[in-house]
Amino acid sequence: MYLDFTHLKVKAVFTASYDPPGEGHAGAGGCIGDEFKRFRDQERDLERRADTDSGIPWVKVVQIDRGPVAVRSRAESPSS
Repeated sequence: MYLDFTHLKVKAVFTASYDPPGEGHAGAGGCIGDEFKRFRDQERDLERRADTDSGIPWVKVVQIDRGPVAVRSRAESPSS
């Protein structure tokens, strides 16, 4: 499990189940390390975008057990 709530606007959660060798599923869906690297790359990209776009108050990035990465954000509503 990886949790990163240190960025002011971007919060990230990554979890993955690990099956030791010989427990089946070896190599299924690719290497967890590669998936985590892609996740972190996407997290850093979103941090850069959130830092430069003042209209984004928050972004949540979640990947659970090799599922698709879910990205949610909210745009600032214009003041009335």
